[in-house]
Parts: sequence; C-alpha cells; structure tokens
Amino acid sequence: MDRDYRDYEEDWEETWKEIVTNPDGALNLDQVKRELSDYSMVMDIASEVYDDITHGQISKVNTTAETIINVANERQDDFYLELYSDDIKLILKENMSDADKLYEIKKYFEIE
Repeated sequence: MDRDYRDYEEDWEETWKEIVTNPDGALNLDQVKRELSDYSMVMDIASEVYDDITHGQISKVNTTAETIINVANERQDDFYLELYSDDIKLILKENMSDADKLYEIKKYFEIE
C-alpha cells in the first residue's frame, strides 16, 4: 500500500480503535504504550535490516519498499559479479590449455 495515500481515519477504524480503546470508547493508555513500544521495536529492527541488506545505504524505516528492494538487488548483483569474477580469474590462471579453460568456465556456469 502506498504510504502517501493511506487514510489514517480508515486505519484507526479498521486496526487501532478496537485495540487501544476501552468498551466505553476511552483510550486505554496502558495498551497504547504497549503498542507504541512494539512499534518502536519493529522500527528499530527494520532499520537494522535495511542497513545490513543495503550495506549502509539505507536505514530509515520510512524508505519505500521499492527503493530498498532495488538497492538490495543491486548489492546482490555486485556480490555475485565479484564472486564470479574472482572464480573466473582463478580458472584463467590455471596451467591448462585455452580449450580446457573454456570447458571449466562452461562447467562453472553449467553451460552445455
């Protein structure tokens, strides 16, 4: 759901009202405190996850999911490119014929 277009009144009615109010409609302050504590913990955890999977590029919990996913995918692509590059360099340094090196590279990438 796009956070810019969320209807806070709808969120209140559908999610929070029943959780944080007493039967008479008054706020249950103890429950509000518990929910805010849980929410704070979730935000802290999400921030740590975003920071880790984006290698420090993103840590703010209000960053769009699309942005986080794109950065994480770029980081993953970079990781695999570096991994493949290192492995291919090792194969190319081997003391074998070019045909054997090509065979090893094809085998590495499971190319027939």
